Amino acid sequence: MNFTIVILICLAFFTLGIVLEREILHECPVIHPTADEQSRDAVLDAIKWVESRGDSKAVGDNGKAVGAYQITKIYVDDVNRIDWWNNYTYQDRYDEVKSREMTKTYICWYLRFTHRIIRDSGWWDKQFEYMARIHNGGPQGWKKDSTKPYWEKVKARMESQ
Repeated sequence: MNFTIVILICLAFFTLGIVLEREILHECPVIHPTADEQSRDAVLDAIKWVESRGDSKAVGDNGKAVGAYQITKIYVDDVNRIDWWNNYTYQDRYDEVKSREMTKTYICWYLRFTHRIIRDSGWWDKQFEYMARIHNGGPQGWKKDSTKPYWEKVKARMESQ
């Protein structure tokens, strides 16, 4: 009897953990509360424009990156590791909605690690920069010098809208 109760409690905590992690990925809570959904969408829109000018059929990097967000197969594999219940396909990179979901999941997952590392008062001011640089340079992209020019393009697009 006690063993059954322990198993049920473990299952309840496991299920709760999945639900909470799903909400974390969906809501991207590490983005500052004063940054509204419109601002977050503006970053994703700017990334899409910089990557492909919004062309969901775009092919770049010698065929390695495709779709509006120029997503690679490795990126999809990483998103599927993070968000294992969605199981995106490589073909989903061409789908406007699914590629945006993948991009948001990827960025939100890795963005949450940056705020734990950077505790200075300027973190919130850099959150959109880090979003773009993570998309461009991978999980550690927010601290790579090579992603700074990419951020400048994204920022310029955001400011022009």
